[in-house]
Amino acid sequence: MRKIIFLAIITLSFAGISFAQVKEPFYVIPVNGAIDLGLSSFIKRTFKEAKENNAREIILEIDTFGGRVDAVLDICKYLQEIKPIKTIAFIEGNAWSAGALVALASQNIIMAPGSSIGSAEPKAMGFGAQDTATDEKTVSAIRAKFKSIAETNNYPVNLALAMVDKDFEIKLVKVKDDLKILTAQEIEELKPQYKESQIQIVKTINPKGKLLNLTASEAKELGLVSAIVKNRQELFKHLELDEKDAVFTKTTWSEALVRIITHPLISPLLLTLGFLGLLFELKIPGWGISGTLGVIFMALFFWGHYLAGLANWTEIVIFGIGVVLVFLEIFIIPGFGIAGIAGMALIVTGIFLG
Repeated sequence: MRKIIFLAIITLSFAGISFAQVKEPFYVIPVNGAIDLGLSSFIKRTFKEAKENNAREIILEIDTFGGRVDAVLDICKYLQEIKPIKTIAFIEGNAWSAGALVALASQNIIMAPGSSIGSAEPKAMGFGAQDTATDEKTVSAIRAKFKSIAETNNYPVNLALAMVDKDFEIKLVKVKDDLKILTAQEIEELKPQYKESQIQIVKTINPKGKLLNLTASEAKELGLVSAIVKNRQELFKHLELDEKDAVFTKTTWSEALVRIITHPLISPLLLTLGFLGLLFELKIPGWGISGTLGVIFMALFFWGHYLAGLANWTEIVIFGIGVVLVFLEIFIIPGFGIAGIAGMALIVTGIFLG
């Protein structure tokens, strides 16, 4: 009996040692290049994998000039849904435009020397689009998103708003013994509550007419980032993480291809060339190179959006039926009548839904 008890104790001791040695992994995910639908699809997949493997933390290594609004909103949604897994944005280079929103949607922001964050005014993008700000309705919607995300993760809200709205002037103000980031209106509202000597404007963080863009040291001074580290190794050390537990993710070849196809410049170019190819084909007797290229470009457009999760079989079938009707109009039915008109209508509907 004593031998059995002794063996049981030894077995449980070794089991305890084994369990103690098992550590939860943490994931390192690159967020670089244009923020496109392929990137949001890649992040969705890796987040799902991290959740299934009980990851304790997710580190997003950010270096981007921005990208698509729909893609970054998807990424922000995934960052909210991944909780309670802790998310950390490590800005290695630039977190501009949509990249700034990804950083703010993370629970902790750490920057490298020489990096920057900000300049997030939404602009029209795509083939043939001018580099101009979008309408006030879009700016207002993005501004509200920046505000809500900053509030959720306890970042200075006025800093986030100044990144989006160039008319948003903010100042660093010393109110008694506290430093606050305030607008001119907020300063005026405080004056009746304090003596004139108790409110001192330290400096203007961002003047009116400019978008806010902060260096690492400025962001640290203003309380936006928690630390500045030189590289990934110092980051792991700062977070008390063992590199042996790291899972370094990368895009698959198909995801890389989807990122190219759904790039903010490539995607509308494919759509434009595909539509023009089919349109020219209707004006030329028979079937030629323009129609073939049009179908290829359209197929790439839909394939990329399907893999990114933005198009389903309904849109593809509608588009396909439209192409078939156009074929019938060209090869079987003389002239340009109901089949051709219906075909073009279905093609446009499929494109719109896709």
